[in-house]
Amino acid sequence: MTNKEEITDEMKGKAFVQILEHIRKQDDLIHSWTKYYLSIQAGLAIALAFILRLTTETSDCLIKVGSLILPFLGIATAFYITRIIVREHKWQGRYICSLNKLRNLPVIYETDPDPEKPGYIARQFLQIRWVLIIGWAIVAVISFF
Repeated sequence: MTNKEEITDEMKGKAFVQILEHIRKQDDLIHSWTKYYLSIQAGLAIALAFILRLTTETSDCLIKVGSLILPFLGIATAFYITRIIVREHKWQGRYICSLNKLRNLPVIYETDPDPEKPGYIARQFLQIRWVLIIGWAIVAVISFF
């Protein structure tokens, strides 16, 4: 082997490790956003339950406004945080495609994901988003009347 081939193999090895690190970091980032997502939705649901449990001595206006604002916040966070999570999944797919382009290295992912289309987990988040949006919308409509 010449020095040029050794450097190329060394560079491939470093690229392999670096791309694997990016994939791992994306996974950690997705988990962090998921925890944030669930915490916000749970917090809004608890806040709504608290507002609805207020006694009749409290202003009806406060109850009406609160029970309309919280569903709006639930819908907005469900929409936007899901977009962020799906985007992070697409980035992870791009890193996997980059990893699979490296030749003569261990195969970790058998097939290339399509980074432009959401994968299985991202599709699940997109479905959950609609469940949350419909649920919050029903709460908003019920509280309006």
